[in-house]
Amino acid sequence: MKALNNFVKTALSAGAIAIGALMTASANAGTFQLGFVVDESGSISPNDWNIIRAGLANAIGTIPLLTINGNELTRYEISVVTFDSNAQTRVNHVMLNNAADRAAVVNTVATM
Repeated sequence: MKALNNFVKTALSAGAIAIGALMTASANAGTFQLGFVVDESGSISPNDWNIIRAGLANAIGTIPLLTINGNELTRYEISVVTFDSNAQTRVNHVMLNNAADRAAVVNTVATM
């Protein structure tokens, strides 16, 4: 459990650093594609699964929606795949064009 918590904290910290770095990109940065592959196999306890889902949902909720005078500077495209003995696409190339798009992805991840 401690190892998993440390892994999750490290992964989320790395994600936050990556998102912070993206925020300093130039105004014509284009589209960033962020993909998350998440283990939901039997080796993950229900409590740990809840921690992983909540952490990923919170991280996605912090992805910035950058605009200047209503014009997009940067777009983010999100995909989430879970796996156990098979892979399942939970979020399939969703563009975060606005807060509603981001909220929908956050809700999908939080309720996986």
